[in-house]
Amino acid sequence: AFDRREADWWQAGGRWIEHGGIACAMASNWVSLDATDGAGLLCLKDPVPPDVQIAFGVEEFSTWYGWDRHPSHEHHPYDNVRVVLSTGESLALDQGYRLEVNADNRRATILFRDGKEVARVAQDGRFPIRYQGGHSPYSPRRNRLSLLKRGGQLAVTINGQEVLIFEDPVPLPVTRAAIGGFHTHINFSYVEVRPL
Repeated sequence: AFDRREADWWQAGGRWIEHGGIACAMASNWVSLDATDGAGLLCLKDPVPPDVQIAFGVEEFSTWYGWDRHPSHEHHPYDNVRVVLSTGESLALDQGYRLEVNADNRRATILFRDGKEVARVAQDGRFPIRYQGGHSPYSPRRNRLSLLKRGGQLAVTINGQEVLIFEDPVPLPVTRAAIGGFHTHINFSYVEVRPL
């Protein structure tokens, strides 16, 4: 829940900012990724089983300029959100499965297998996250993402709506998990990793 320093995760790439708010209010705790010109991953130290679900919250990262400034703050879009289920110890992006949400210039959610695209869904007006620009770049402003791998099936759910299913005839034996993004600012909250 990020209400205290997390010993189970290590941070790679980007600039990570921990925000521990009120211990009893889960919504006031998060960790932020600032990867404007690069990429970053928040990696689970422990191995994961071959059948696993990763779920987490994403919301906009804000920059505060000051009460005397106009505008006083800016909300950044959470583009290129990543979930990685890797078959290697190094969490290489071309080993295992990689999900990217708000990708391809905010037009698609894409699933990769060993670095090759295997499934894509357009982020149109029916998609549960919509880019609208302006002061609040995405609607809704807070979202819940989930990637579930069970056998050869990978299913992506966003805000309770299943948006992508991929059947892999030769499932990869994943062992590592990470979340993150590239060329983006993202606040992550309440990460769950569930063995199935």
